[in-house]
Amino acid sequence: MFSVLQRAATVALIRPCKPTAFLPTGSPVSCLQGQSRWYTLSSVPDHGRKLALCDAISNVERTMEDIESCLNADKIALQVQQTEAALEDPQLWTVNPAAALAAQKRLSDMQHKLSTRKQFRSTFDRLKELTAMAEKVEDADLQTAVLLQLQGLQQSAQQQITSILLSDPTDQNSTYITIRAGSGDTEARGWASMLAHMYTKWARSKNYAVMTVDELPDDISGERDTTLLIEGPYAYGYAQHESGIHCLLGHLPSGGECGQHTSLASVRVYPCLDDDTPVGVVDFEPANLQITVMHAQEIDGQHVGNVEGAVRAVHLPTGMAASCQHAGSQRQNRICALSLLKAKLYGMELEKKAQSAADTRHALPVNEWSSPIRSYALQPPKVVRDARTGYEATSDAVQSVLDGDLGGFMEASLRKFKKKA
Repeated sequence: MFSVLQRAATVALIRPCKPTAFLPTGSPVSCLQGQSRWYTLSSVPDHGRKLALCDAISNVERTMEDIESCLNADKIALQVQQTEAALEDPQLWTVNPAAALAAQKRLSDMQHKLSTRKQFRSTFDRLKELTAMAEKVEDADLQTAVLLQLQGLQQSAQQQITSILLSDPTDQNSTYITIRAGSGDTEARGWASMLAHMYTKWARSKNYAVMTVDELPDDISGERDTTLLIEGPYAYGYAQHESGIHCLLGHLPSGGECGQHTSLASVRVYPCLDDDTPVGVVDFEPANLQITVMHAQEIDGQHVGNVEGAVRAVHLPTGMAASCQHAGSQRQNRICALSLLKAKLYGMELEKKAQSAADTRHALPVNEWSSPIRSYALQPPKVVRDARTGYEATSDAVQSVLDGDLGGFMEASLRKFKKKA
């Protein structure tokens, strides 16, 4: 058994491992739901401490493997060498200093990823050695200290995976989410409203700002569109794979009997872009845009006074349209409508590139009415299941999902659809 001084000296070797210790300033802090079991001093009895350590080590080992899978360290190391060589050219700094600064920032980010990976592995190896030492001498205090450090390392590693997965240029942007009922009946409209509520609750749980920029019924088909603007860091990165058809499965009274009823709604997610962000090959020049000022409408389609404040913007070459009526003024509605239109055009270009890419390791999220990406059964047996990833929530967790607890679904989609860095 260790003496008090020996134990204190050994525990001192375990450097503090805060949950965000390895994350750079501005990195996305994950709200995603991990699948690991967690232990605390109060929850681990003496006889179960060894089992808890084994479980914690296994969890961290799996997370380390996930980091290796997501990171593609060999490719990044090669890019570091190439970028370093390019930055050594003095002509680059003279001719195009902005490009040189951008390359320097990319280099710093890549070096940070590699150094963080190395630090994680070094810390994990040290903790495994201390685990073996603590088990050999059966020192409960040392085992507890190591266990707490493994928990902190696990959380930091999970957050690092999220940081790697959300590394595309638009991932850090705010987002637009458009929800459209699949038909004009009451159930479909109600389902679309439930989805709007779900994404609003999710956004607020992340401390994002939420605004309904447009909410208009279609006078002909009865279909309803609701567009949310969710502003906050990495809002688009987290939500991007929510695009697709969402299906509500419920038992509703039909002709005096209980029958199966299905309600569908389409969800589309777009990144909110800066003014200077190019929209691929799409020409976003003013000559190709048609701006119409309209009466603002309530949910039931009634005019709000006689003030023409709502703005509809149409991109004539593609026919893509976007509207905004709740931004506060006609000028703000115009800015919002153009921003949303640009986001939709950018999303259209992203889909074209993804569909034509040679790398088709994973199927793209489907957006066809006949192919829902996620189903929600709200009556026993309750289950929400994502058809693309297989991730699901059951029983009481179903209500949590409808109240915005989407972390597990978003993480599963990021892991499936995001390519290596």
